[in-house]
Amino acid sequence: MDELLLLSPRLSDREWIKFAGLALKAFESGKSVHKKICLSKAGNRHIRSALYAGTWRQTA
Repeated sequence: MDELLLLSPRLSDREWIKFAGLALKAFESGKSVHKKICLSKAGNRHIRSALYAGTWRQTA
């Protein structure tokens, strides 16, 4: 999580979401193929896993 210290404090909400890999990704191919919307997983896996583990603790 030390990566957070290197980020600019002026990041927008969208930039934080992209950095953490929490942006949504939709898949469409033509008119017939529409998959479920999922997380892009293109960002920092450590931040994403920490947030995911935190949600499990809150719901359990």
